Amino acid sequence: MPLILDAAVPDIPPPSETTAVFVPKGGDAAGALAPIATRIRELASDASVLAIVDQPSLQAAADILAEVKGAAKQLDGLKAIFVTPLETAAKLAKNQFKPLTDLLDVTEKRLKEITKAYLEAERAKEVQAAQVRQSELIGSASAPEVAGIAATVPTYVAPPPKAAGVSMAKHWTYDIEDIRVLARALADGTVPESYLQVNSGALQAAIRNGAREIPGLRIFQEGRVVAR
Repeated sequence: MPLILDAAVPDIPPPSETTAVFVPKGGDAAGALAPIATRIRELASDASVLAIVDQPSLQAAADILAEVKGAAKQLDGLKAIFVTPLETAAKLAKNQFKPLTDLLDVTEKRLKEITKAYLEAERAKEVQAAQVRQSELIGSASAPEVAGIAATVPTYVAPPPKAAGVSMAKHWTYDIEDIRVLARALADGTVPESYLQVNSGALQAAIRNGAREIPGLRIFQEGRVVAR
């Protein structure tokens, strides 16, 4: 019976002329970055040796921090000129590849699914046929021979059919049946902490939204310097 690929095929848009790479005018990025790069290195050097011991040194730190913020804004401006257009062009180009990649993924998944189903079905047929052959052999033997036949004649299972470049491979994997059991095993030290990673992003979002009591966590405020 022929194997038919009947999965839905996504539409593939034609290549777009907008994927041409845009090269900013006005020189290269290295030349534009040279002046601000020099100043950034000076700021980093000044900050590395600065110790705040009194009001003047505190003000010096604030002045350097203000320049750091200003330099960051300058870098953002240069990035908008030299980097952002290239990133936009790269994104547009990637969008031309994605439908084709998706189509290949759908095709590969479908072929693997129907190949697996066929090979497993053939394997089951061979097992059943071997069991029938053994039963017939035992049924045709005399009573004293039955025990010996059952003990000495193995159930023969022929290898599954193969196609060039395709084989059936099995591997161990898992499904989480009960996250609470896994968490208790972690608490008991039965499994390592790496088996249950914390979703830091989800926790931070919950705290920003007002969560102040989460079992197992200490939620607290941490001070930080804000430069304007």
